[in-house]
Amino acid sequence: MGLDLADASAGARRLHEYWTEKRRDRSMPLRKEIDPTEIHELLPNVAILDIEDEDGKTFFRHRLVGTGVVDALGKDSTGRRVGENLGGSWLEHFFYDTLLEVARSGEPNLVHLDDPWSSAKRLERLILPLAHEDMAPGKLILYFAVVYDAINPQPYVEATGPDREPS
Repeated sequence: MGLDLADASAGARRLHEYWTEKRRDRSMPLRKEIDPTEIHELLPNVAILDIEDEDGKTFFRHRLVGTGVVDALGKDSTGRRVGENLGGSWLEHFFYDTLLEVARSGEPNLVHLDDPWSSAKRLERLILPLAHEDMAPGKLILYFAVVYDAINPQPYVEATGPDREPS
């Protein structure tokens, strides 16, 4: 698990440390081993997603969405699938692809995007898999943080144009 956390926020590093403690010598911890009261200080920036398979396609449903995530995206996605919140933007597709990568590989992923939308300087998202009893990924726990432009802090608004494609 060679995840480079050198550029990660203190919150992302703390969630990764907690996840690592819980997984012990396994590839990932079981969902039932995660106790939100043990990471209460992180909860505003945490989301938990269910991994759902339907007709051979994988979907992700927001099970829990922290208030900081809601504030950043401007909507509460609890109970909704990824793709129903940002309207199919390039950012939503990018998020979906990285979620799918973690769900399939069982390996954590840390993403930093600079200037993801007009009022945000940086977006950070740490994705960590959580296992079912059979040790297959069944849920994902995320740490999501946005650093806003101090002049105009606003939730996500889709920026358009070819220069907005992720690299």
